[in-house]
Amino acid sequence: MGAAGPAGENAAPRDTVPLPAHDTSQGMGAVGPAGENVAPRDTQVMPAQEPRQFSETSELTEPINRENRMSVSGFPGSLPPGYGVFRTRVRIASGVVVEAVVKIYPPDMAGQFSSEVAGAQAAANTLMGPEFYGVVPVEGSGGDLAFAMEPVEGAFARHGSEKGAADYETAVAQSAEAASRITDRTIQDVYDFSKAILEQGYHYGAGGGEVQGLIGPNGEWTPIDFQGLKPLPAPDSPAYDAAIKEHESRIQDEVNFLEKARPDFVDEDPTLH
Repeated sequence: MGAAGPAGENAAPRDTVPLPAHDTSQGMGAVGPAGENVAPRDTQVMPAQEPRQFSETSELTEPINRENRMSVSGFPGSLPPGYGVFRTRVRIASGVVVEAVVKIYPPDMAGQFSSEVAGAQAAANTLMGPEFYGVVPVEGSGGDLAFAMEPVEGAFARHGSEKGAADYETAVAQSAEAASRITDRTIQDVYDFSKAILEQGYHYGAGGGEVQGLIGPNGEWTPIDFQGLKPLPAPDSPAYDAAIKEHESRIQDEVNFLEKARPDFVDEDPTLH
């Protein structure tokens, strides 16, 4: 979600929830090198998970300061100033008020907005993505479009700030700390989400954004920014195999980056770089 997770905010760490069994007879299996999940998951006792609170719609409980959009590790997102991701609270359909991040799009990006909403819902349905809190009316905004999601705690393993910028030192420190938390569990989370999102009928496709995830306090990887998710073609479509190949390539790009960023990475052949 365009650097949508708050870095260091007080959002509860996400638990690892086992996925129900799925029929993978149509090619939606694990996505890893040679089709395998190669990294063993670290065994770790996790705290009890709060009940999921999916909502189709929600409403703001307070105005949003459009000059104070969020950034993580120095990345403010790709939308124009005044748009992007904002930390706030919303009232979901059940009447409960929850902490949330709200992503606001300009009205001329309605197509991209609808696409990301669908991708965000699919990610929430995997039980590995942040909870989806629904489309949010933004009053007096001239047709702006917005949706809300659960905040994600963590940071990227690289920073997007420039030397001399006000947030440079903070962004560098956040990204270095996030990189120090990368373990086998982090890598496995990427592969697990890859498999789960395919089972929801979505993939990271051509023309979309890259695979993005934040590294949480315990090394967990949680996906954010779902602009890159697209519906999978039908399994009998000529485009299906190409879509799976594109998805696997994008997932592997994220894994390769995380592997190189982890503290125990050893470059076995530095002459190749």
